Amino acid sequence: DYYVIQVVTGKEEFIKQKLSNLEIINPQRKLLIKRDGKKLEEIKPIFPSYIFLKTENLTPQTLNTLKKTGNIIKILRF
Repeated sequence: DYYVIQVVTGKEEFIKQKLSNLEIINPQRKLLIKRDGKKLEEIKPIFPSYIFLKTENLTPQTLNTLKKTGNIIKILRF
């Protein structure tokens, strides 16, 4: 099963690192941004404010770990 986790914007990578014991997916893309006449390459999330959790089943222990992490707004299943 996959779960969509809505998180505070900009905290996607922080939460992924905090939950390193779970299979968290944070799809990202490289963008070329022109700033002050210079081209910069930045890595940005494809779905800002959302990360994905892949797990066989969402146990109470896993759910408790997610709740204690902080910066999580909502957990959705699809």
